[in-house]
Amino acid sequence: MTKDFIIDCKLPAVFISPSGLGSIHNVMTTYTYAKLHQLDVKTILFNHFNENNQIHRDNIDTIEKLTGLAALLRIPTFTNVKTDLRVYVSNLLKNDDYIQRLKEVF
Repeated sequence: MTKDFIIDCKLPAVFISPSGLGSIHNVMTTYTYAKLHQLDVKTILFNHFNENNQIHRDNIDTIEKLTGLAALLRIPTFTNVKTDLRVYVSNLLKNDDYIQRLKEVF
């Protein structure tokens, strides 16, 4: 099982979740399972995040409060994944605040 691999390799867990409908259930179910098995959950990455969508913002705020974990990334939906993702990651790596948060998490 994946949990056994994570435990055997002493790896931290990072959750990836959609930002929209169902994300609270998705994360809380996985988080509860992870805690039950003493997995070291570090952070959450949220996919298809839309800053203008109130549900997305509320879901992330609720999940952060319920788990005590801060979202490391809120990843938007990309029109052209190959190009947009490259630009997105390049910009992240130039962002000192993001680099500091990454160091704090890991």
